[in-house]
Amino acid sequence: ANLSKKQVVEALTEVGICPIFVAYFSPKLANRAKISGKIFRERQIRVRSPFHLVSNVYSPQSMNYRVYGCYSEKYLQTLAELFMKLGFKRSLTMYAEIGIPEFSNVGKTVVVEQSGKNIKKYTLTSKDLGVKEAKLDDIRTGGKEQNIKDFVRILRGKETGPKVDLVAINAGAALYILGNQKSIKNGVQKAKEILESGRSYIVLEELVRKLGSETALETWSDKIV
Repeated sequence: ANLSKKQVVEALTEVGICPIFVAYFSPKLANRAKISGKIFRERQIRVRSPFHLVSNVYSPQSMNYRVYGCYSEKYLQTLAELFMKLGFKRSLTMYAEIGIPEFSNVGKTVVVEQSGKNIKKYTLTSKDLGVKEAKLDDIRTGGKEQNIKDFVRILRGKETGPKVDLVAINAGAALYILGNQKSIKNGVQKAKEILESGRSYIVLEELVRKLGSETALETWSDKIV
């Protein structure tokens, strides 16, 4: 959404979350959107590059903690060192071996954790994260409409399968790196409690009330069985 800096600040202050497209209100990042559009959209170039690696590292919103997915295990250490040099207190960079830049409940996830000037690398399985091992088809996207339905079902606490586990392990990692939980596994359990309670959907309603269309959200919510 084309949100102004004022709208972003108000949403973060009043709701606690906000989607942002930083190029709209950050002069330092104005060229990022142009480069991305020219190279990858207009010319339809489908190769990974250093641009993909670090284009989202910088944010106009100052942060001390970060969870950052990467498209290759090869660069996890480099990113962790970058976050350290940028002054982040703690960060997690990760790559799931099935090929996605996030924590996964399918196969193993390689993680590099940065805490101050200390950096360590480890591998996590579904068991380590406290969820059941899933199959790739269990979490595969079903297209735009199905994705929206899944998203609403998860936030309303109506989903109990692998897709909610996938959301929980990534949310749990964020709770851990923020210092709210002693381990990622504990964070996952806390995230599942929050999702099952439906509290996440209440926050979404607040965000939509602030920035979006309540009618659209109600329409999608009514489609949930």
